[in-house]
Amino acid sequence: MPCILVDSATDGTSLVAAPGANRKIRVNGFSLSAAGAVTATLKDGAAGSAVWKGTMATGVPHTLPPKADWEVILTANTALVLGLSGSVNVAGVLDYTVLAVGA
Repeated sequence: MPCILVDSATDGTSLVAAPGANRKIRVNGFSLSAAGAVTATLKDGAAGSAVWKGTMATGVPHTLPPKADWEVILTANTALVLGLSGSVNVAGVLDYTVLAVGA
């Protein structure tokens, strides 16, 4: 399971590139903190729907630990994108897996 470091203050930042035909991204867990008040959204592609959305306060982490009772799986061949309601830095770590379609 790859982990990436998140560190962005730009709306529309691609966190994980589209994995290619017949593959999809599964978010296994994350921990994110913001340098100020902001609404952060993890999106299924740049124009896609929100798969997670949280109103963040300065320095208060939002954590989605790896669990078996929830799934965040994007549609095939779409990027995982970070949406921000303002130019506030959001940083942390995100764990993900690339799955074959049908998995």
